[in-house]
Amino acid sequence: MLDTFSGLDPTLRLPWFGPAMSAASSLTARIMETWAHTQDIADALGVTRKATPRLRHVAHIGVGARAFSYAVHGKTPPAAPVRVELTGPDGAPWT
Repeated sequence: MLDTFSGLDPTLRLPWFGPAMSAASSLTARIMETWAHTQDIADALGVTRKATPRLRHVAHIGVGARAFSYAVHGKTPPAAPVRVELTGPDGAPWT
């Protein structure tokens, strides 16, 4: 993935199962999917994974995909901005 994505313009639209997404969003989605599916395996095995600051990438795509989720359902997102505040595993605030 590093070889493929490092040579791409981050704004290049890539085909996907839904609407095309930018290379930057596609790479971020791969990070999120890897985390989510690994969590599925950990849950099935009863393993507790240690939270790390890398979870910020997962939170970032969740917030960033908000407008996209409205668009794929033919809806317009509310005009009012949304503020997301989380506490990272080290206690630092993420906004």
